[in-house]
Amino acid sequence: MKKRLLIVRSTLVSTWGSCKIIAPNLQQCYQNLAGPDVEIKFFEISKEFIVEDSIRNGSYILGLADLIKNFDPTEMIFTDHLPNPADVVMFLSILIPIPKLPPIVFHLYGDFTFFAKHWVRAGDGLKGHKVKIIVASESQAKLLRNFSNEDTCIETFMFPVNEGDYYYDHNERIETRKLYQVRDYDQVILYSGRISLQKNVDLVIREYAEICKNSVFPTKLWIVGSFDDQGALFQGVVNHEGYTYAKLAQLISTLPQEVSSTIKIWGMQSKDTLRKLKNASDMFMSFSLHHDEDFGMSPAEALACGLPSLLTDWGGYSSFTSKRWFCQLLPVEITHFGHQLRVAKVHEFFNMFTLAYINHADRSRWSKEFLKVFSISSATEKLRLIIDKDFETFHGFNWSLLHFHEVYWKIKMGEELNVHLTPSCDNLYYKIYKPYISGKNT
Repeated sequence: MKKRLLIVRSTLVSTWGSCKIIAPNLQQCYQNLAGPDVEIKFFEISKEFIVEDSIRNGSYILGLADLIKNFDPTEMIFTDHLPNPADVVMFLSILIPIPKLPPIVFHLYGDFTFFAKHWVRAGDGLKGHKVKIIVASESQAKLLRNFSNEDTCIETFMFPVNEGDYYYDHNERIETRKLYQVRDYDQVILYSGRISLQKNVDLVIREYAEICKNSVFPTKLWIVGSFDDQGALFQGVVNHEGYTYAKLAQLISTLPQEVSSTIKIWGMQSKDTLRKLKNASDMFMSFSLHHDEDFGMSPAEALACGLPSLLTDWGGYSSFTSKRWFCQLLPVEITHFGHQLRVAKVHEFFNMFTLAYINHADRSRWSKEFLKVFSISSATEKLRLIIDKDFETFHGFNWSLLHFHEVYWKIKMGEELNVHLTPSCDNLYYKIYKPYISGKNT
């Protein structure tokens, strides 16, 4: 039987840096599936889609309903996180009752918890329907199972890296280090990604300063990415504009001049420049504890460049550990007093790296091995298996998702902390996010 895949995507690129990369890469995987046995059509719907505004959204929903009737898809697939797929489906059900809709595939992003109320409503409506919910990591799958009545509809598909954008190039490494006056024996530590409260870039800087005290090698720290002052809305924390930059600038100013002078903040860079910086660097560190860390595109791109990486054992980051490339996890524990990181592991990692003889052949091999798993071309075949798999009947989300939503929005955002979702082993946060810790490499 020929498959007819209807892909619903956004008309606009997401404002989230990682999603700007993830969605096109994911859609490319679907395009690669097209052939004699698979026909694909795309339907674009505005990212600003708002459920409450029926006049504004009527044309989108009418167009989608007409395409469903005319194309008669064997399955309808949502690849973007905005507009929220749960909202689109519920609005569409006004025109086409859910039992008459084709089987539905949802690719979930980290903002699933943020839109908990929307998914509760959609989950009730989709009970008894054929559904696949595809998550980006096993950690996210465990989180979702806490909210589900069963897990037969949950599939894991890790977001792919574009192998044409990120790979190891030794000549590029030599040229980039020469351009920025980095000597052969200099050790360059890189962080790339959003510079925000829950990404813990300040901790990277603090631990880097400790490394500088004890290292016999000249060391540099490069920080690449845009500043994000969103804070931690999840916990009721709202930052004022410029807070994150001011916090890091103040921290750097307290360091000895011989340390602060080796820290460079690059700001946002193009993917070509970012690849060159990753090739020119010696190791990657990210200590994110973000509640939406369902995957981790920046670490994935670093590993695609063969870059030895130290990541927190949190969320999707644990997906990247393997004996086939150089990646270790920084142990995380949720205690009475919040997250606790075993920072001694940072210095063990650095010392192990500097004592090892790593050459361009190692970097090249690690890059190729990583891309065998995470590239668009290899991911396409994994996606094919998921799409070919029979659909299961969806039984909805359990009561804890609605409870979670009610707790989430109970506080006055920006005026008080959410004590239920402040990291602690004594509250709801622990119940929800304990699955984000894998326990690997402890």
